[in-house]
Amino acid sequence: MNTIDQSPQSTLHVFEQDGGWQWGITCDRPNGVGVKVLDYSDPGFSSVKEARADGERALAARMAPLLLERGVNGVDALFQNGIRVPK
Repeated sequence: MNTIDQSPQSTLHVFEQDGGWQWGITCDRPNGVGVKVLDYSDPGFSSVKEARADGERALAARMAPLLLERGVNGVDALFQNGIRVPK
């Protein structure tokens, strides 16, 4: 996992690249076009299921301090606080 920055509005992406499965966490750029990469996996995983599970753990871990600061706890809090995990 390679953490670059934190953002309250994060999206998890899982994709195949170079024969392995990767995940990335992005957010919309506040003043611009496109998305900003916040975190990504390195190296890849042998299955999409492994990559998704690790990406979801990374997303939850990076959001936990922010959610606790807001007084929120639990997995459902991710979705209630703008965290998007497309399936």
